[in-house]
Amino acid sequence: SRQDIVAQRATLKIARELEGCTFRPKVNPSPPVKPPTVAKATAYPRPGWLARTVERILLEARLKQTIV
Repeated sequence: SRQDIVAQRATLKIARELEGCTFRPKVNPSPPVKPPTVAKATAYPRPGWLARTVERILLEARLKQTIV
């Protein structure tokens, strides 16, 4: 019957909309699950490197203060 077809089309539309909503989040989280190992090797060390350099600068400043 027409009502069944209309209902099917409506449910398909809703399903597509839901897929559109849930599909993007799944696409975004799933790549980050594997790349973080690569990302950590390339981008994430920078914060640690910055922290080390800051520590060195602070240590140098403290040494200079103690010397002066």
